Amino acid sequence: MKRMRTSLLGRLSTARIAGWSARRPWIVAGVWVVLLALAAFAATGVGGVLTADEMEITSSPESVRGEQLLGERLRGPEPDTETVIVRSTAHTIDSPEFQAQVNALTAALLSRPDVVASAVNFYQVKATGSPTAEALVSHDRHTTLIPATMAAAGTSEEKHLDEFAAILAAEQAPGFEVLSIGGGSVGRTFMDTAEDDLRNIELFGLPITLFVLIGVFGAVVAAGVSMILAAVAIVVAIGATAVVGQFVELSFFVVNMVSMIGMAVGIDYALFITERYREERRAGASKHEAIVTAGGTASRAVLFSGITVMLALLGLFIVPITTFRSLGLGALLVVSVAVVAMLTLVPALLSLLGDRIDWPRRRRASDAPVRKDGGIYSGFWGKLTKQVMARPIVSVVVVAVLLLGATVPYFWLQRGPSGAEALPAGETKTAYELLSSEFSAGVMNPVEIAISGKRTPQVEEAISGLISSLASNPAFIPTSQVIWNATGDVAEVLVPLSSGPDTIEARQAVQSSLRRSRALRLTCWSRGVPPSTLTQSS
Repeated sequence: MKRMRTSLLGRLSTARIAGWSARRPWIVAGVWVVLLALAAFAATGVGGVLTADEMEITSSPESVRGEQLLGERLRGPEPDTETVIVRSTAHTIDSPEFQAQVNALTAALLSRPDVVASAVNFYQVKATGSPTAEALVSHDRHTTLIPATMAAAGTSEEKHLDEFAAILAAEQAPGFEVLSIGGGSVGRTFMDTAEDDLRNIELFGLPITLFVLIGVFGAVVAAGVSMILAAVAIVVAIGATAVVGQFVELSFFVVNMVSMIGMAVGIDYALFITERYREERRAGASKHEAIVTAGGTASRAVLFSGITVMLALLGLFIVPITTFRSLGLGALLVVSVAVVAMLTLVPALLSLLGDRIDWPRRRRASDAPVRKDGGIYSGFWGKLTKQVMARPIVSVVVVAVLLLGATVPYFWLQRGPSGAEALPAGETKTAYELLSSEFSAGVMNPVEIAISGKRTPQVEEAISGLISSLASNPAFIPTSQVIWNATGDVAEVLVPLSSGPDTIEARQAVQSSLRRSRALRLTCWSRGVPPSTLTQSS
């Protein structure tokens, strides 16, 4: 059994794989060309399978079960919402001009039921005598909000947003600024930003990387091999992502992860193998011997490096959030593709190119490395290695100090979800800043408490006690709304926050206030941010 295992490992060694690929370079290259073509075809539809719901929970905590409870037995599927912000430095909400602009916008939105299901403004709410009307007006009365609910059916979400923006632009009067913010607009801005980042990589990152590689190798063709491996790994991984995305919901951030990791590992892996091959050729080995030696040394090291990277990336699947699952899957795909290409495609390319890998330079006998001091190479890196090995304790101390110094920024790290505040400058970011500075963000994103139980006087009394407990906390606005379903067995309590729902203070306030209520079993979360759950014993 041991002999069979040894024989199997010998046949599957990286050196044997490299030798096999070098003897059949056209077959290997042809297989990869076919894979590349199929992946490129699949990658054309990757945008249709990715989602902007970056913080969607993939497990089933109490918060998710509570949201499902409300959706199934109270309000149905929750539609997308957009908040229209109307601002004027010359007029206040009490002026006729301001009222005319707001009413015109509201009427234009309601005239398109295929895009907007409902919209309400300050003047309509005020006419009903509701005290919540003032929550739609800023403190200086120069800004107001128009909450709008997007149509649940009809055209696609992307077209909804485009038509919604067109309506606002058509009805914007001189002297007024009209902006909108919501889950759809923020998600699309994130996707546009990600696409811009990819374009910047193509425009600036790739030429800079190629220039550095040419400087490292001193050869254009050798640098090109590294770029080819990176490109193949990225394209094939994105194609695989498009296929997987048909069955698993993935965040649009996966494309950025594939591109970033693919460039890193693809170039790094090919660089090691190519340079090892060139060293062997300069030392007098034949082309095939040099490829096999590089496969048995550099390829073997890179194989274990790739396996280590993939094992480390499995940790991303521990966090039950779409973003982390997507990042982990994308990174695993691109690293695995890069490793397979490194074992097969790179030896095949080296076999086809031969000494042309050094173009425009020509390999000469004088290029053979000079060995000194028992095999240590001369040059900067050889001398540096010799100094490190001569003084290992000093080297460890120096490196440890540098690494500890690099960890200092960790103590200023702000953990949490990336919302609209993380967006680059633009209309969506401006809308967010206006909403945060002029209004209480918690009013538009109240804490939602799901209650399952028959509507009895005891339950209603317990809910009143909970509301009173929340009102005594300055983190909450002392006004709440209780909504029961038609059968009277599920209720929703809406409690506005005095601060943004995604702040640490808001989460702590929710938890501390609910701990004081032990009459109900509750599930609590705030829309648009990662859920904060707390179970209360009855």
